[in-house]
Amino acid sequence: MRFTSDPIHGKRLENHVIRTIGVSNENICQLKCYHEPNCVSYNFKHIADTDGKHRCDLNNATYEHHNKHLGDLANNESFVYRGAEVSIQLLG
Repeated sequence: MRFTSDPIHGKRLENHVIRTIGVSNENICQLKCYHEPNCVSYNFKHIADTDGKHRCDLNNATYEHHNKHLGDLANNESFVYRGAEVSIQLLG
């Protein structure tokens, strides 16, 4: 799994959050997604909350221009959305 090189600023994916956690930076959010079963994207709130932590939503779906989750990508200037791509290599 690798995250897309271009995050989508000012957007967040709704209706697919597995878990929300507080993190110190976006790299930690991405790492948490790698370790969460079924996580394939995240929303990162780049403005810290009152406790100094940033909000990290781990999602079980991704947004693509023509997939069924198109309507779930909502405007929110405080967030960055980033989806992942999964590549499968067949052995043999």
